[in-house]
Amino acid sequence: MASLLFAFAGCAGASLESPPDGMESLSSGRACESSFEGSSELLEIAVAVRGNAGPMLAWGEQQGCFAEHGLTVTVTEVADDAAGVAGLVSQSWDVISFTPFAMVQAIANSGVELTTLAPWYGYTEDELARAREEPLFEGTLLLNMAVVTMNPEVSSWADLDGSLVAVGSAGGVGEAAVQAAIKQSAGEDAEASIMALPPADAMSALERGDIAAAVLTGLRAIQAIEAGARVIGYPGAFFYEEGPANIFVTHEKIASNRPELLDFQDAVISINRLLNSGAHEDSFRQVITADFGYSEDVADEIIGLRLDTDPLGIEGFTYLVPKMKAQGMIRSDFELSPQMFLAR
Repeated sequence: MASLLFAFAGCAGASLESPPDGMESLSSGRACESSFEGSSELLEIAVAVRGNAGPMLAWGEQQGCFAEHGLTVTVTEVADDAAGVAGLVSQSWDVISFTPFAMVQAIANSGVELTTLAPWYGYTEDELARAREEPLFEGTLLLNMAVVTMNPEVSSWADLDGSLVAVGSAGGVGEAAVQAAIKQSAGEDAEASIMALPPADAMSALERGDIAAAVLTGLRAIQAIEAGARVIGYPGAFFYEEGPANIFVTHEKIASNRPELLDFQDAVISINRLLNSGAHEDSFRQVITADFGYSEDVADEIIGLRLDTDPLGIEGFTYLVPKMKAQGMIRSDFELSPQMFLAR
């Protein structure tokens, strides 16, 4: 089996030519079987990821699901969206994990010719509605992004009007979603003051009382709650609509020269169906914890994602444009176009 190549952010050029400890080739009983396995005919797709996309891709490689489509994947972890887009433009990699928000923002404001490639995970209307209702935390995050506080005077979105809120990066979906939640709760003139802070710094600022609240994701949010913070709410529930939340994206130039990217799309959809079935939780958890070194809490978070199994289309992105224009996050004349969505 072709190995995964991991180059971790902050270690330029660092890589492993063989799989990480614990990643073993399974000769039988795998989720996918392939006549291409071990063949020099496998076409390599270089993928750059942020967040927790790596384990899903690694599991698909291990289980022969990419080889089943004549492919092998290499995975690089990048620090931020800008690095991901820069790598696409320079063709250092073929695909990046991204959000629909970040994709629209990059196309509208930077003129980068991006196109969707494959789904990762999204939200249903039921999930979004539940995240707007109490109780907001029963040991599990309802959505990946939460706003937490240690300030006893803050108990609702309306209490954040005029307050200082930390986000991972200014001008991104975290900021847009927080402002949308506050406006829906306290009126169109209400808004928070936004400060960009790395998650660790945001947690320290919360404990000191320097900020009223912070946008944290996944395990960071849970760690803050365990340290005494409370969940105010899930800002994505006030901004997102039913549809994709995280996706795989490529550049139009790459797509035009790499027809096998459509096979990558098919492979990811197949992998998502297999993982959604629940029949492969043990082997997936093994990849997450043993191969990637993530904790069981992170494994629970990743396994709990409902993965999307339909190709991406313009209809899942349309609502973003007026919302982003209203907050001045994209230019006012921007419109989506069909070439931004790669499909068979």
